[in-house]
Amino acid sequence: MAYSTPQKLVHAASDLFRQNGYAATGLSEILKRAGVPKGSLYHHFPGGKDDLAIAAAQLAGKHLRTLIEAAFKDVDDFNAGIETVCNAIADLFEKSGTWTSCPITTTLLDGKAKPDFIATADEIFASWRQVCFDNARRFGHSDAAANDISRTTLMLLHGSWIAARAENSAASIRQVPRLLDIQIRALTNQN
Repeated sequence: MAYSTPQKLVHAASDLFRQNGYAATGLSEILKRAGVPKGSLYHHFPGGKDDLAIAAAQLAGKHLRTLIEAAFKDVDDFNAGIETVCNAIADLFEKSGTWTSCPITTTLLDGKAKPDFIATADEIFASWRQVCFDNARRFGHSDAAANDISRTTLMLLHGSWIAARAENSAASIRQVPRLLDIQIRALTNQN
């Protein structure tokens, strides 16, 4: 597939930010990976690296939202969908070597986060929570329980991703469905 210049820049930035973090990735590195001249960057992304980071995070966020949506298509319960999500992320962690951290965290929340980065990260995470919320409701949970389940799901997933990076093993990501099941049982017994 032939990418346009902006797509080349976003894909290159997304890969490098995911691997190295925003602060540790230089513009020259992005331009070299994308194979485009510096003028192209500012033509398509007038705010430079910051605009590119937002676009890269939005691309990664969309990719992960699509993964989450697909995981829930043919399952009979919420936990089966989350197990599919976690296995897919764990597989990316193990196979690619570039998904060792949440791409939104490394791109937008690396170091001292800027207000527009925080707002973009919040929008992306909210879209993931919405998919989880909608599916928890689909499987019969009340709005209050679905809200708790969706928030707990993302907290467990983010925490497991950090643990996986520290341990250099995807095992903690694969444990999320079991831990989430315990939490869902506790939440539904409360409500």
